[in-house]
Amino acid sequence: MSATTGWIQGGCGAGGGYFLYVTRDGGRNWAGVSLRIPQEGTSTCDCSIESLRFWDSQHGALVLNGAYQDARGYAQNFLYTTTDGGRSWQLGPLLPGNAFSVFFLDATHGWTLDAKANTILFSGDGGQHWSIAGTIPSNSNGVVRDFQFVTAQVGWVLGADSRGLPILKTVDGGQTWTTQLAP
Repeated sequence: MSATTGWIQGGCGAGGGYFLYVTRDGGRNWAGVSLRIPQEGTSTCDCSIESLRFWDSQHGALVLNGAYQDARGYAQNFLYTTTDGGRSWQLGPLLPGNAFSVFFLDATHGWTLDAKANTILFSGDGGQHWSIAGTIPSNSNGVVRDFQFVTAQVGWVLGADSRGLPILKTVDGGQTWTTQLAP
């Protein structure tokens, strides 16, 4: 984030849980950051931290993936936000099914991906409600590896299909996509 503040996120898998570390002295010292696990979750979750992003020095979001499993055995993922530079994190809503990452442009405008349907979902209320913005075109083996937006209308996705890693762009908030770079 700056010359003094930095973050490391991830997960250990196989029941090892998530990790989240912050430095506020340029990397000389790192402190572990703990999150309040959702009531539905367990303290020994096979989970990880994804999509850590700050849109200014005080406001950010992250996703706790795999905090618990629903009755079908599917991992459930939760949104967390901060308004104090990451000194505290507030547990937010459960993400839609098959959504494992988010990208927030600001406290209000965010996107997530339904990885199974390859649809991009949009929230205009900080992740409380999601609606389908559009479908990302791909062949039958296509998946989205990463995505980000620079305005509420303009964004990119990095895909992965049987031909390689295409880059697609939207100029209408995710409704339609055009290929910018094809393998």
